Amino acid sequence: MCEYEYSNGVKCSEDPLKNSRYCALHISFEEGERLLGRKRLEELKLNAVVKKLQNKDLNLEGVYLYRLPIMWEVLNALEIEDIEEDINLSFSKIGEVIIRGSKNRPLKFKNLFIHGAEISGLYVTSAEFQNIYTMPRELYEELKKRVSKVSEDPDSFEITPELIRARDSKMLVDSKAMVDNLWMIRCNGRSLLLNGLNCSNFILANSSVDEVWMNSSKLGQVVLKDIEIFP
Repeated sequence: MCEYEYSNGVKCSEDPLKNSRYCALHISFEEGERLLGRKRLEELKLNAVVKKLQNKDLNLEGVYLYRLPIMWEVLNALEIEDIEEDINLSFSKIGEVIIRGSKNRPLKFKNLFIHGAEISGLYVTSAEFQNIYTMPRELYEELKKRVSKVSEDPDSFEITPELIRARDSKMLVDSKAMVDNLWMIRCNGRSLLLNGLNCSNFILANSSVDEVWMNSSKLGQVVLKDIEIFP
């Protein structure tokens, strides 16, 4: 099996590439290009992404990708009618992530996790989602468990001071992600919990969200246009 170990302690179940300890998704750019060359490595990584999409498995923690296209043009070609799942990009290193629906048919997903990720460009257009998180997914799962004891819909919860316990504080403080360009256009979501975000260019336009958290974030250029934020 691939030697990558997810944050929950489970190892990746994919087969490693020849002469490597890692699968196509988890092999680094440097090692992969040395063994296979850039063109072949890109092909293998894209094929692995296609397999993930077909299985509706969007746990892409720790992957190295040149490009991640999650858009109707790709999904329709794969005969995928919807995703509506969590997208986990925690600890990933990705050149360009494109999550794109259309004006008449938004692309829907639950939560997007980017804790510890390094992404050159994250472009979310015509999408509907619940939350985008820089906090560790383990903290999200813990909060979800607490809510499940008192709510019939644990997937839909708000992070309130009453929900946070003392031991959670460090994990919240450690929330982080590096996204050089983060563009969100024509999006509807509940929360942008982007504490600890390091971002050179942040654009939020023609969108509606319930709340935005950006504690301890470092932002360069910020563009906010035609947005609605409901307290």
